[in-house]
Amino acid sequence: MPLTPPEDPVAAGARAVVERLRAAGYAGLWAGGAVRDRVMGITPKDYDIATDAEPEEVAALFARSVPVGAQFGIIRVIHEGHEYEVARFRADGPREDARRRDFTINGLLYDPLADVLVDHVGGRADIAARTLRACGGDPEARFAEDWLRILRGVRFAARFALAIAPATWEAMRRHAPRVLEASAERQRDELARVLTGPDPQRGFALLGELALDRALVPEL
Repeated sequence: MPLTPPEDPVAAGARAVVERLRAAGYAGLWAGGAVRDRVMGITPKDYDIATDAEPEEVAALFARSVPVGAQFGIIRVIHEGHEYEVARFRADGPREDARRRDFTINGLLYDPLADVLVDHVGGRADIAARTLRACGGDPEARFAEDWLRILRGVRFAARFALAIAPATWEAMRRHAPRVLEASAERQRDELARVLTGPDPQRGFALLGELALDRALVPEL
């Protein structure tokens, strides 16, 4: 599926980052929210790039970079005044990287040089069906990797008016109390995104169904 981006400076810079990675012999694909937004017809505010290069190898290719999470394979590249997060594949190659992401809508990859959407997780179909589904066919495993993904699920369902797939919702409901194991700062930041999104009423209703409303907002 072609997904040719408009010639805005941020997208052009993201393409240039991929070009430089490829020229050096590394893989490079747009990943995550930027690809999701393009499929949904939304102009992304930022771009993430997935690669098989190590952070130090990425840093050697660009004049300016910041090791924001080098221990996790993440580095921030500053190219022509714009910042791009470049992350090593989360698993062995792009297919497993996509399967290890949180939700299928965020598991899409895109090759900006060939103008090809790479969908290993059924994300395009779920976007078309307005469905939020955990990646990899195992919601329990995806949430166990980071319990805050449950709260992210609430945010995405509210923001994009998505129905939550039954198995995904059941896992969210069963493990909702474990959201409180995340740091207070991460809880606060994610809750703020829910409540300042386009449909905070639905977001808060979902929190109530998960019995997280009073836990996250004790003053209620």
